[in-house]
Amino acid sequence: SLTLHQSDALARDLLKGVAAAHAHGLVHRDLKPANVLISVTEDALIPKVADFGLAKIMEGNEDHGPMTRTGASMGTPAYMAPEQIRDSSAVDARADVFSLGAILYELVTGKNCFVGNSIMEIWEQICAGNYRPVTQYMPDIPSRMARAIEGALIVDRNQRIETVADLFECWCSNDEGQHVEVPGRQSLNFWPAELRTDASDMAPTLER
Repeated sequence: SLTLHQSDALARDLLKGVAAAHAHGLVHRDLKPANVLISVTEDALIPKVADFGLAKIMEGNEDHGPMTRTGASMGTPAYMAPEQIRDSSAVDARADVFSLGAILYELVTGKNCFVGNSIMEIWEQICAGNYRPVTQYMPDIPSRMARAIEGALIVDRNQRIETVADLFECWCSNDEGQHVEVPGRQSLNFWPAELRTDASDMAPTLER
């Protein structure tokens, strides 16, 4: 399993990648661990967001408005934002923020954020905002990480952290608002030397 510093570094790169997609007008709408591929380099694991099959173009055009790929109506149950469950055609970038909150929760705790015996039960938990506080699994987690995860998982999207860029800043900022650096990548020892591969090779996903 990953150390907290390793999870921190991986999370930052993931957030920067999704923020870049949003800056180009794309909402992914199906962010989940299985869609985060990992490139293995000499001293790091680099997340690469894959499968934009449900991506929604936010800017659209004057004649047709925002465009969605044909047939794209759903995401993946345990990582869907409440508003996406209710009306998948009306989501915006804040839905990806919610999904990232669930991914970050899983990344640092090793546990699914929302659980249930059926899709409907999982959706009920999501819409009610029912999940175990991350501090129950990780009592010593930095407050900045817990604050970012909790802010991303707010049910009301108008109260949720608004953008992935804001989520990144929250994740990286201590209680005084100062930016916290992650230790140098070479000190993180992401991958045993004997198992390192070419940077073009992909480890499967973020899933444990």
